[in-house]
Amino acid sequence: MMTRTLHRLMRQCGRFFTAQSGAAAVEFALVLPLMLLLYIGSTELSQVITVDRRVTTIAGTVGDLVSRSNTTVTATELTDYFTAASSIITPFTTTGLQQVVSELAVDTQGKATVVWSRATNGGVAHAATSAFSLTDVPEMANLAKGKFLIVAETSYSYTPMLDFFFKKSFSLYHRNYYLPRFGGSISYCATCT
Repeated sequence: MMTRTLHRLMRQCGRFFTAQSGAAAVEFALVLPLMLLLYIGSTELSQVITVDRRVTTIAGTVGDLVSRSNTTVTATELTDYFTAASSIITPFTTTGLQQVVSELAVDTQGKATVVWSRATNGGVAHAATSAFSLTDVPEMANLAKGKFLIVAETSYSYTPMLDFFFKKSFSLYHRNYYLPRFGGSISYCATCT
């Protein structure tokens, strides 16, 4: 009796190990968490890349618009430039978007000083006559020797949409440099219309 029960148990175990009917479901259950992690992670990463590109575009837009001014940029024009450029970040919120635009005077040795600087949405403008480092762009410093330079800076505090991979927000930053199109200085006028 014992051998018969043992024999029957061995047969059941043999069938269990050779059965294929639930293999796909088990494999799917094992792979599903990994696939979900990859999907959510790639979605979050694509959002960060999109926002970073928009930050770059905003800095480029403001700098380009200011550098096209002939001799003067007014406070109203600059406000319009900041407002127009901030719409680029849509559909993301503009809450953490900070913009700064400055004009630099570059001497013949390539050292830059701030002529004027304006900021919006909590951005910090550079103090007039303060030094501005161009060490990160030596080619631009050489090109602008004895001339003026427009610098547009944009920073954005990106908050992850799911808090799954990135637990806290982090800053994105981009800076663009432009030579004034008409060659000379572009003065800032707070009272001009």
